[in-house]
Amino acid sequence: MSIHTERAQLDELLERIPDTIDFDVEDAEGCRDLGRWLELTLRHRLGLAFIARDETGGIPVPLGDNVVHVRYGDGDEQFVTVSTLLLEDAALTPELYEAVNAINAHTPLAKTVIDTAGRRIVTSVDLEVVDTLSPHDLMLAIEIVGRAAEQFGCRLQSRFGSVDA
Repeated sequence: MSIHTERAQLDELLERIPDTIDFDVEDAEGCRDLGRWLELTLRHRLGLAFIARDETGGIPVPLGDNVVHVRYGDGDEQFVTVSTLLLEDAALTPELYEAVNAINAHTPLAKTVIDTAGRRIVTSVDLEVVDTLSPHDLMLAIEIVGRAAEQFGCRLQSRFGSVDA
């Protein structure tokens, strides 16, 4: 019975959220509103009972064997970044750079970069929050990044593997 009550309360909250969110409303509280919208949208669209945050404040979204992270900026630079780690402790070889370029050619809406300091390969999609951001945009970004992780993560790991630090 309490589960039904909690679900009813969540449904009532979600009904008050329009399909798009206008962040130019005068009484909006900046990123706190964006963070709340992200949490409610992810809970509703992914059927999650609650949202956990990682140590950086991002929202980890498990997708199969991978985890996609949803983070948002603050202040005047409001944006949402959806990212996933494809490989860490990588040997930075010319072949690895070629592989990353090939991934970028196959995923035009996402960018895959090499973090040379951390020897990591990360794929991400940045969603700029100008006037509105739709749940569809957010879920599409999650799907794109999740597919890149599924498609390229194992290949990178088997070919370039981890190296000792």
